[in-house]
Amino acid sequence: MDVKPVELSHPANRPALRSALGLGNQQGERTFEFRALGECSTPRSCSCRTKASNWSEAKASRKVNCSDRNIIIAIAAFLPYPKLSEMVADQWRKIGIQADVREMERGLGFAKEANNEHQLFVWNNGGTELLYLFPTWAVPVIPGAAFGPEYAAWYSSGGKQGKKPDDPNILKIFDLYSEAAGLKADGRNRNAQEIWKILVDQQYGIGTVGQSPAGLGVRLVSNRLGNIAARVCNAQHCRTPGNSHPETWYFKA
Repeated sequence: MDVKPVELSHPANRPALRSALGLGNQQGERTFEFRALGECSTPRSCSCRTKASNWSEAKASRKVNCSDRNIIIAIAAFLPYPKLSEMVADQWRKIGIQADVREMERGLGFAKEANNEHQLFVWNNGGTELLYLFPTWAVPVIPGAAFGPEYAAWYSSGGKQGKKPDDPNILKIFDLYSEAAGLKADGRNRNAQEIWKILVDQQYGIGTVGQSPAGLGVRLVSNRLGNIAARVCNAQHCRTPGNSHPETWYFKA
């Protein structure tokens, strides 16, 4: 069974996921994703791969159990990703795709992701609204990238480390990303739009819930707190909630 991210995307019941988060039937950008990639001790013959072009050559010391079951790594941080992942796994099961959810401690989960020891990884795509500042959750161009960490190592090292992608779409993303550094604002925006077109079409990351206020999206302030800013930026680049300086808050008498 060679399961591709595009095929995995269709059966995901997004209205049910939105309902579970109390969001109603909203539409919009992705808020969290299933990262479809991994590495196997025998990647060319392994039946659990999600997209062949995303697989790097296996390292002798690394063993990932490969069968007809897809392993989803979910971390209980910001949102109940493990429970939401179970919902998607149940939806996939109805069309004959087996997925086992593995809830992990955040440090362990991200270590496996950085070491390319995962098949599918669940997280949000915060920060990718400014693609050139924080591309981690969208394109593999910096170490620790969520999808294709071996590709990220290849790109960031100038080809000295990692593995060169054999997917022409990823190579095109690399070209567009590199070219953007020498372009003015309009050109950078056009390149970013082209990159997103490829990402949406290829479904390296499977979007589920869009524009959700559930993950750092709602700002509530107690009337008892003082020294609270009237407005704050709520984004990855603003380092929420540090940008509002919680150390300076106080409770009113």
